Amino acid sequence: MSAGDIPVHTRMRRPNRKVAEYERATLYRGLPGRVPSGPPLDHVRNLHGMGLPLRSIARDAGVSDAMIRKSLLNPRPTMQFRHAQALRSVSHRPNERQEVVLAIGAVRRLQALRTIAWSCDAIEIETGLRDDYINQLTNRPPTLLPYTMWKLFYQLYERLSGTPGGSTRGRTYASRYGWGAPLDWEGLDIDDPRVMWQPAIDPPPPPPPTLRELSALRRVEVAELTGKGLTAAEIAERIGISERQVVRLRS
Repeated sequence: MSAGDIPVHTRMRRPNRKVAEYERATLYRGLPGRVPSGPPLDHVRNLHGMGLPLRSIARDAGVSDAMIRKSLLNPRPTMQFRHAQALRSVSHRPNERQEVVLAIGAVRRLQALRTIAWSCDAIEIETGLRDDYINQLTNRPPTLLPYTMWKLFYQLYERLSGTPGGSTRGRTYASRYGWGAPLDWEGLDIDDPRVMWQPAIDPPPPPPPTLRELSALRRVEVAELTGKGLTAAEIAERIGISERQVVRLRS
């Protein structure tokens, strides 16, 4: 059973009469006991619409996932103030309470590193993850990641985003896909799916690679993958060419 399948139980205890009166007189002094349920439930719907699972929202808020599902399916006009406050405090920004988090921030950080010439091989050395997994994350990104994986890429980005790598080929690929560089994300919330980077000055489009340049890039890529022990069929599938082309590039 994965973390996403485990039911989430509330961390909020049900107060008895004396405790409830004390909380109203201190913690919630001057605040209503119940509030309209519309705003906090709309906030939950927005987060869920971004792809964040209800169980992750429940873990972050400290309430049960059954309570959230029931409130969404059969909403009442009001809910307890402390429940509303807990739901409104949940954010799209990953944290360890959620356990399973939105992957978009981690993916954008990896793509930004690729734009400043950090290759998948170099990131593999830095993280211990396989380069084909890193390539998959940047080209076929998932919606969700474990928080521990998101944190690994967050720390990597903080460490490397100010230092260019040494892979011209990686920078060429990143430019072709239109990924934002670290400076493009400066001052923006890179973890927010609703936010898109905007370059300060639109650069002229790079000229398309010539057949000779494309062949040279593929020859280098085939040589690297051959050195890792991949067969001609595996290399052909990886970079989208025929096995005959792989054999010809090897020779």
